[in-house]
Amino acid sequence: MSRRWQENIVAAGFLLLFVGVLLETMNYGPRASMVPNIIAGIGAALMLAQLILQNVRSQDSLQVDLLELISARATGDEEALPEHMQQSLKEAKAKKAGADAEQPTGMFRPGSLPRELMAIGVVCCAIGLFFLIGPIPTMFVFTFSYLTLSGHFGVMRAFLVSSVFTLFVYGLFHAWLRIDMDKGLFDLGFGLW
Repeated sequence: MSRRWQENIVAAGFLLLFVGVLLETMNYGPRASMVPNIIAGIGAALMLAQLILQNVRSQDSLQVDLLELISARATGDEEALPEHMQQSLKEAKAKKAGADAEQPTGMFRPGSLPRELMAIGVVCCAIGLFFLIGPIPTMFVFTFSYLTLSGHFGVMRAFLVSSVFTLFVYGLFHAWLRIDMDKGLFDLGFGLW
């Protein structure tokens, strides 16, 4: 039996498992079946995509010997690797070399005490905001602050991403799953929860 057949059998087994969970949860009530349906639906979709991808690609691109790959990387014998893996390894080494050159030094280097205390402070602020203003406004404030202060996005884009993320979480947990959101000390629910 070829490796492709083995992979197809395993993927088909998982697909049948997820479809079985979907069929079984049809007998549950609407609230009890919501989470298993979501997980099984995503799992079935991913398994279907896996089946399609592994059967559309050529047989050569699926042949990866993990032990050979690990031993070749450990011994530095990169010539034994397939061509596409050699290229990926060269790109990863170049990226790592560039990242090593940019390592911060001084007080805020990774693993330093001030950096660890700053991380603990951020977590404590988030927990405090949960109690003060509630979970939904905290998600917006925390996401907006993180994206802005870390420099990932500008103010307008961080506002947009934070708004979309907060609306998604609100829609998922409050509107769809009907989970009651606790209000904070200061009621910033804006009449929504």
